[in-house]
Amino acid sequence: MAQRIAQNATSSTALASIMATSPQTIVSPIYYTIQNLIPFDQPVATASTFVGMLYQVIMGFFVVMIAQNAREASGYHKTLSTKNLIILRLSSSTFAYFMISLFYSLMNLAFQLDVTRKFGRGGFMVFWMVNYVGMLAVALALESLITLLTVRGIPFFMLLWIIANLSVSIFPLEVMPSIFRYGHAAPFYNLSRALRTVVFGTKNHVGQSVGILLAWVAISFITLPLIQWFVRRNETRPPVANEEIGQGRSGVPFDAESTLI
Repeated sequence: MAQRIAQNATSSTALASIMATSPQTIVSPIYYTIQNLIPFDQPVATASTFVGMLYQVIMGFFVVMIAQNAREASGYHKTLSTKNLIILRLSSSTFAYFMISLFYSLMNLAFQLDVTRKFGRGGFMVFWMVNYVGMLAVALALESLITLLTVRGIPFFMLLWIIANLSVSIFPLEVMPSIFRYGHAAPFYNLSRALRTVVFGTKNHVGQSVGILLAWVAISFITLPLIQWFVRRNETRPPVANEEIGQGRSGVPFDAESTLI
């Protein structure tokens, strides 16, 4: 069929006139043009949608380590009750991340990042709150587990935490193997998707992404008191085994004990 059409076209008397007036009709009769409706036209946005998320984890790690050392130096981790210690840890962390996310968002504005495309003048507040919730989601996990993993073990968890989040934030999940589908619930993926909506005006997924981030925050708010209560109970528990052994030895007569020895 294709050969017959080609023979008819070559034998047509109008072929010469078509080649003279519109040669692209013969050379490429079907053609397409790529038009990017939402281009990545702000190179500085790479700092907020990719590299900046690493900075948030690192800054959160510094806050966790400084707060832990401050509590140990002041003795609050032993003198305060479990309830007051939990309140202190949660309140100090949330306030510190609130201020750090503000300075981080203002730094992006200093580099002329346009955040008004989707939400207008309120874009900066949305940008700030998304960064704040994202920082809570990734950093409160470190705050919760430092009590259980201690200062020596928390860097290893932070390394795994960064790898698990970054691996699903570079390429679209649709083109990656199915093992990476957990990225739909990962903090970095949802943080990046919400920030792209604010910066580039993409489809609005801010509500869904922030909801997932708030779920991670809620998990940390639940696990931190539980882990703190568990560790404090083990620290204050008396050595029952040693006391029982001591009581058993004190109940043995002196002669019997010397005979056993």
